[in-house]
Amino acid sequence: GGAGAVGNVSLLALLGDAQVERLARVCRRRRHKRASTIVNVGETAGGLYVLLAGRARVVFEDVGGKQVSLGVLETNEVFGEMGTFDESEWVTGVTALTACETLYIPKRAFLECIEGNFAAAILMLRATLARLRKANRKIASLGVLDVYTRVARLLVEMFLTSFDPALN
Repeated sequence: GGAGAVGNVSLLALLGDAQVERLARVCRRRRHKRASTIVNVGETAGGLYVLLAGRARVVFEDVGGKQVSLGVLETNEVFGEMGTFDESEWVTGVTALTACETLYIPKRAFLECIEGNFAAAILMLRATLARLRKANRKIASLGVLDVYTRVARLLVEMFLTSFDPALN
Protein backbone atom coordinates (compact mmCIF):
# COMPACT_ATOMS: atom_id res chain seq x y z
CA GLY A 1 0.00 0.00 0.00
CA GLY A 2 0.88 3.68 0.09
CA ALA A 3 2.19 3.64 3.66
CA GLY A 4 4.79 0.99 2.84
CA ALA A 5 5.96 2.90 -0.22
CA VAL A 6 6.26 6.14 1.76
CA GLY A 7 8.16 4.50 4.62
CA ASN A 8 10.83 2.99 2.31
CA VAL A 9 12.22 6.39 1.27
CA SER A 10 15.06 7.68 3.48
CA LEU A 11 13.69 11.21 3.79
CA LEU A 12 10.19 10.00 4.54
CA ALA A 13 11.39 7.23 6.86
CA LEU A 14 12.09 9.97 9.43
CA LEU A 15 8.39 10.75 9.66
CA GLY A 16 6.28 9.32 12.45
CA ASP A 17 3.68 6.62 11.84
CA ALA A 18 0.79 9.11 11.95
CA GLN A 19 2.56 11.33 9.40
CA VAL A 20 3.24 8.39 7.10
CA GLU A 21 -0.41 7.29 7.33
CA ARG A 22 -1.56 10.83 6.49
CA LEU A 23 0.69 10.93 3.44
CA ALA A 24 -0.44 7.47 2.37
CA ARG A 25 -4.05 8.70 2.26
CA VAL A 26 -3.34 11.70 0.00
CA CYS A 27 -0.46 10.56 -2.21
CA ARG A 28 -0.97 9.03 -5.65
CA ARG A 29 0.95 6.24 -7.35
CA ARG A 30 1.54 6.63 -11.06
CA ARG A 31 3.06 4.33 -13.66
CA HIS A 32 5.09 5.71 -16.55
CA LYS A 33 6.18 3.91 -19.70
CA ARG A 34 9.79 4.00 -20.85
CA ALA A 35 10.60 7.33 -22.61
CA SER A 36 7.39 8.98 -21.35
CA THR A 37 7.32 12.36 -19.65
CA ILE A 38 6.86 12.33 -15.88
CA VAL A 39 7.03 16.11 -15.44
CA ASN A 40 6.98 18.83 -18.11
CA VAL A 41 9.02 22.01 -18.00
CA GLY A 42 6.71 24.88 -17.03
CA GLU A 43 4.22 22.83 -14.99
CA THR A 44 3.32 24.30 -11.63
CA ALA A 45 5.13 22.42 -8.89
CA GLY A 46 2.26 21.32 -6.66
CA GLY A 47 4.11 18.66 -4.73
CA LEU A 48 7.04 16.33 -4.78
CA TYR A 49 7.66 12.93 -6.28
CA VAL A 50 9.32 9.74 -5.12
CA LEU A 51 10.68 7.43 -7.78
CA LEU A 52 9.48 4.08 -6.42
CA ALA A 53 10.83 1.99 -9.31
CA GLY A 54 12.88 2.55 -12.42
CA ARG A 55 15.28 5.25 -13.59
CA ALA A 56 14.48 8.71 -14.91
CA ARG A 57 16.43 11.53 -16.54
CA VAL A 58 16.25 15.17 -15.45
CA VAL A 59 16.48 17.40 -18.51
CA PHE A 60 16.71 21.10 -19.23
CA GLU A 61 15.16 22.26 -22.48
CA ASP A 62 16.14 25.53 -24.14
CA VAL A 63 13.75 27.74 -26.12
CA GLY A 64 14.80 25.96 -29.31
CA GLY A 65 13.76 22.57 -27.92
CA LYS A 66 17.29 21.24 -27.39
CA GLN A 67 17.61 19.12 -24.27
CA VAL A 68 20.55 18.81 -21.89
CA SER A 69 20.66 15.98 -19.38
CA LEU A 70 21.21 17.22 -15.84
CA GLY A 71 21.30 13.83 -14.20
CA VAL A 72 19.65 10.50 -13.59
CA LEU A 73 17.26 9.68 -10.77
CA GLU A 74 17.40 6.21 -9.26
CA THR A 75 14.82 4.21 -7.29
CA ASN A 76 13.72 5.84 -3.99
CA GLU A 77 15.05 9.28 -4.92
CA VAL A 78 12.87 12.29 -4.20
CA PHE A 79 12.47 15.04 -6.81
CA GLY A 80 10.50 18.23 -7.07
CA GLU A 81 11.26 19.14 -3.47
CA MET A 82 12.15 22.75 -4.30
CA GLY A 83 8.60 23.33 -5.49
CA THR A 84 7.23 22.45 -2.07
CA PHE A 85 8.63 25.70 -0.69
CA ASP A 86 7.44 28.21 -3.26
CA GLU A 87 4.97 28.67 -6.08
CA SER A 88 7.50 28.06 -8.83
CA GLU A 89 7.15 26.17 -12.08
CA TRP A 90 9.33 23.26 -13.08
CA VAL A 91 12.46 24.57 -14.81
CA THR A 92 13.48 21.05 -15.73
CA GLY A 93 11.57 18.09 -17.04
CA VAL A 94 11.75 14.46 -15.96
CA THR A 95 11.57 11.62 -18.47
CA ALA A 96 11.40 7.88 -17.77
CA LEU A 97 14.55 6.04 -18.90
CA THR A 98 12.88 2.75 -18.01
CA ALA A 99 9.36 1.86 -16.99
CA CYS A 100 8.85 3.81 -13.76
CA GLU A 101 6.49 4.08 -10.86
CA THR A 102 6.24 7.34 -8.93
CA LEU A 103 4.53 8.45 -5.78
CA TYR A 104 3.17 12.01 -5.93
CA ILE A 105 2.87 13.80 -2.58
CA PRO A 106 0.85 17.03 -2.57
CA LYS A 107 2.72 20.06 -1.27
CA ARG A 108 0.37 20.95 1.61
CA ALA A 109 0.33 17.41 3.02
CA PHE A 110 4.10 17.10 2.86
CA LEU A 111 4.71 20.47 4.52
CA GLU A 112 2.28 19.58 7.30
CA CYS A 113 4.20 16.34 7.89
CA ILE A 114 7.66 17.89 8.09
CA GLU A 115 6.52 20.83 10.18
CA GLY A 116 8.09 20.23 13.55
CA ASN A 117 10.21 17.33 12.23
CA PHE A 118 13.65 18.94 12.20
CA ALA A 119 15.52 15.79 11.12
CA ALA A 120 13.32 15.32 8.03
CA ALA A 121 13.57 19.01 7.13
CA ILE A 122 17.38 18.99 7.42
CA LEU A 123 17.66 15.77 5.37
CA MET A 124 15.52 17.36 2.65
CA LEU A 125 17.65 20.50 2.73
CA ARG A 126 20.86 18.45 2.48
CA ALA A 127 19.53 16.46 -0.49
CA THR A 128 18.50 19.67 -2.25
CA LEU A 129 21.87 21.32 -1.58
CA ALA A 130 23.73 18.25 -2.85
CA ARG A 131 21.72 18.38 -6.09
CA LEU A 132 22.38 22.13 -6.38
CA ARG A 133 26.13 21.66 -5.84
CA LYS A 134 26.23 18.95 -8.50
CA ALA A 135 24.40 21.24 -10.94
CA ASN A 136 26.74 24.13 -10.10
CA ARG A 137 29.81 21.94 -10.78
CA LYS A 138 28.34 20.86 -14.09
CA ILE A 139 27.54 24.44 -15.10
CA ALA A 140 30.98 25.66 -14.02
CA SER A 141 32.75 22.91 -15.96
CA LEU A 142 30.89 23.85 -19.13
CA GLY A 143 32.37 27.33 -18.99
CA VAL A 144 36.02 26.30 -18.58
CA LEU A 145 36.28 23.31 -20.88
CA ASP A 146 36.90 23.56 -24.59
CA VAL A 147 34.06 22.53 -26.88
CA TYR A 148 35.60 19.14 -27.79
CA THR A 149 35.99 18.16 -24.15
CA ARG A 150 32.42 19.28 -23.36
CA VAL A 151 31.01 17.24 -26.26
CA ALA A 152 33.10 14.20 -25.30
CA ARG A 153 32.01 14.45 -21.65
CA LEU A 154 28.35 14.81 -22.69
CA LEU A 155 28.55 11.79 -25.00
CA VAL A 156 30.13 9.65 -22.29
CA GLU A 157 27.50 10.78 -19.78
CA MET A 158 24.67 10.07 -22.25
CA PHE A 159 26.07 6.60 -22.91
CA LEU A 160 26.53 5.78 -19.23
CA THR A 161 23.09 7.03 -18.18
CA SER A 162 21.26 5.35 -21.01
CA PHE A 163 22.96 1.96 -20.60
CA ASP A 164 20.70 -0.47 -18.88
CA PRO A 165 21.72 -4.14 -18.93
CA ALA A 166 18.08 -5.16 -18.49
CA LEU A 167 17.28 -3.74 -21.93
CA ASN A 168 20.03 -5.69 -23.75
